[in-house]
Amino acid sequence: MKLLKENSNSYMPAFFYMDLKFPFYDSSAVLYNLSKQNLASFIHEYIHFLQDITTYWGLNNAYVYSEYIHGAINQIYKYPKGSFRIPLRLPNNLNNIDFNQAIIEECTGSYEEIDLLFIIDIEMVTKKTKYLNPYFKDLTYVYLKLRNKKIQFGARAIMESMAYLLEKQIAPGGSSVYEYPYCSAEFITLKVYPEFAEDPLNILALCDLSLLFSNPAVIFVNTLKEFKESHYIPDKAEDLYDFFYKRPCSQMNKECSLINGLFNLGQTVRKCLKTYLNHPSFKAFHNIIDNLIICGLDYRINHPTFILDIARSGNALYNNQMRLLFNRTGSPIIKDCNEEYFIINSCSFSNDDLQFFPAIEQIFNLLSKGDDCCNMICWCQQSTHNKVIVDDRCINAPWERCTDTYLCPYGTLWKHWNLPGYRPLKR
Repeated sequence: MKLLKENSNSYMPAFFYMDLKFPFYDSSAVLYNLSKQNLASFIHEYIHFLQDITTYWGLNNAYVYSEYIHGAINQIYKYPKGSFRIPLRLPNNLNNIDFNQAIIEECTGSYEEIDLLFIIDIEMVTKKTKYLNPYFKDLTYVYLKLRNKKIQFGARAIMESMAYLLEKQIAPGGSSVYEYPYCSAEFITLKVYPEFAEDPLNILALCDLSLLFSNPAVIFVNTLKEFKESHYIPDKAEDLYDFFYKRPCSQMNKECSLINGLFNLGQTVRKCLKTYLNHPSFKAFHNIIDNLIICGLDYRINHPTFILDIARSGNALYNNQMRLLFNRTGSPIIKDCNEEYFIINSCSFSNDDLQFFPAIEQIFNLLSKGDDCCNMICWCQQSTHNKVIVDDRCINAPWERCTDTYLCPYGTLWKHWNLPGYRPLKR
């Protein structure tokens, strides 16, 4: 999964941090002091954070990353201590890791940005999966046929469309955007079933609900076609949640309700993420994971239309529904244009231990891509929670910090994962 970005601002799925290209000051009134354009950008990226913790797509993405990292670390243990080669090559489809990564990649869709989107036709193509799996033998792709090329509509475009739709509702005044991906869900709806698009909240709800499945684009387009064939228009967008929640779905060839499938995945992801730092001394880290995932599941079970509630509650600065959710989740890690870092805590817990997720991404990039420099230097320079002194090892060999008296997030993970004595070496 790549960065989700809007006009250079971005959010990194599964690793809980956003990168803003404007100053973000450490103040309880910071949002009130942002320009309309910058507030819109912040809200857009925060919505991606909500997608991470409240949707099947977001939770599954975190699960797939965690399974790769666990598999890679166990593979390193098979080598004698000393140097091992990066990027690390795992045995073919070990524990379905390659298969799961391939499904995520294929269902994400195109990362292109297109200024003017003119859809001539929408094509759906089914292909055999690259890896053998008893539950998943083929995959359907959605292609948008444009004037001179085709692009794949996928989860990324749905996430961006949803964030942009909600941004426009509660934080108007944002900057102009590329029509693909940010308006793609709206344009597809106008192409397939224009009457459904008369209420933009219908499109917002369908985007949100599509992300509760493993192949969101197919759900989005097929639902529009089904509604068109039956001439169905909801009386209000909230009715779409009843429609989806009451229909049975399949998970690993077993029939279950949509919410049960999401709940089961959420519990699995809670366990997987906690094993990144699987020791009672990291209780604060475990609390953050519990808080975020339980919050996401609670909203899906007890407040399923919360996205629409936010959309209907006015400007983001005075939006009670947004305020309640923000108070409960806090913020992901925020980096601004001055390379300064901020975390807004939830009302229940400190979110400071979210610092380990960007460090996990650094090690993921080391093992999967061979990136051997740590990009958390500015974080460690500013952190008031440790006595880490940045030095040349952060650039040349951050894993060597695992033997320091005062451990940085990268060094903490390397030590906790029993990797002292192992040194990555580029191929």
